[in-house]
Amino acid sequence: MKRTLFFIIIFLSIFTAFPAFSQVDSIFTPFVSRIKVEQGTSSIKISWNDTDDVKGNCIVYRYTSAIDADNFKNAVKIARVPQGIEFYEDFPPYTQTNYFYAVLMEEEGSNLHQVFIPFRNLSNSAVFITEKSKDNTPALVTSIKAWAGKDSVQLSYKCSKPSAELFIYRNTEPIEDRNGLLEANLIATLSGASTSYTDYPVPGISYYYAVIDSNLIKTGNYSFKAGENITIIPVELEIKTTERIGLPQKASSRPKPLPYLSITRGYQSGRQLSPSIIDSIPAKQELSKKTADEVKAMISSFTPVKLTVPEPVILKQDRSPEPGSELAMLSDILETDFTSGNYEAAKIKLLDFQKIRRSRQIEASVYFYLGQADYFLGNYRASFTDFLFAEEFYYLDSRPWINNLYEKLRISESE
Repeated sequence: MKRTLFFIIIFLSIFTAFPAFSQVDSIFTPFVSRIKVEQGTSSIKISWNDTDDVKGNCIVYRYTSAIDADNFKNAVKIARVPQGIEFYEDFPPYTQTNYFYAVLMEEEGSNLHQVFIPFRNLSNSAVFITEKSKDNTPALVTSIKAWAGKDSVQLSYKCSKPSAELFIYRNTEPIEDRNGLLEANLIATLSGASTSYTDYPVPGISYYYAVIDSNLIKTGNYSFKAGENITIIPVELEIKTTERIGLPQKASSRPKPLPYLSITRGYQSGRQLSPSIIDSIPAKQELSKKTADEVKAMISSFTPVKLTVPEPVILKQDRSPEPGSELAMLSDILETDFTSGNYEAAKIKLLDFQKIRRSRQIEASVYFYLGQADYFLGNYRASFTDFLFAEEFYYLDSRPWINNLYEKLRISESE
């Protein structure tokens, strides 16, 4: 009996132990540990300890309920954080709303390990914010790669902030400093949730690329890191055919433009039509004495417009902009050279400020100041054009300048 009991114990030990070891050996699920969530007034800070089991990124998710395998598909991916940082500050969209977080490992090669362990990589207590604040933290762009495909250049990268706005630049020279950025072409604006872009440049030319958070571009606080947000190895498409240069992968469904119509006969009668007025403009003739006297009398009856020299104007939103914003950069130009009357220097700085992509409203405000600078420099035609560009957003502010310039140009043409 003792002998039989001994073998039963041995058998049960092997039966229960072996599958467990087999499962551990066959399933590899790395995860971060010691997740901690700190609630602030307008933001929530999530911190954790990285794992050394794999190399890759930590993906942060947010949801309004405790995250698990069943509801994970409904969770919102809010950040991709490279290993070594071990925290992320979240600015949730709603106040007084409960939020829960999860941090999963994304191995190099985009293999996401979906393992859910409370208190290790899952937060168990609800947190919320009481005040909503705009998230101005810049996105971290890493792992940029570019390679030539069949008829396009493929660009891949990683962004730590899916809600960010990314600018993609292309240039024929390396984009390693501010001058390189100014010379580059802005070819796309994408969401931070994207991880790739397909470009269709002209074959036979070497290109370099940069992917940068738009907030950094607007404030001028951008930096360049080779292999992270800029490419240092040129990419060139092989010249094979000229049919697809610069075109998207799918052929456009737009038909070729129709030829110009040359209507020479009537639609119903079929009779020959008389030549158009464009083809039969009468020859220039001198006005008769009676007509010339009438025109002179009409002109003499007009009340002369008294032109006054306008005062320089600074728009309301540019007087006290938010520190660190792109409006603050514009305000610096206005407070130095523009207000002191050094319009030549102000124009150079405004044109330099305008080289980097801005919103349409800020671009219009720059034209408003360029118009003033050109006015006081005596470049009335250029000034007139500047104010026409500014008129869309600043109609009431631009009209007095446009009316003044119209009279100046009219008088100069008649002299």
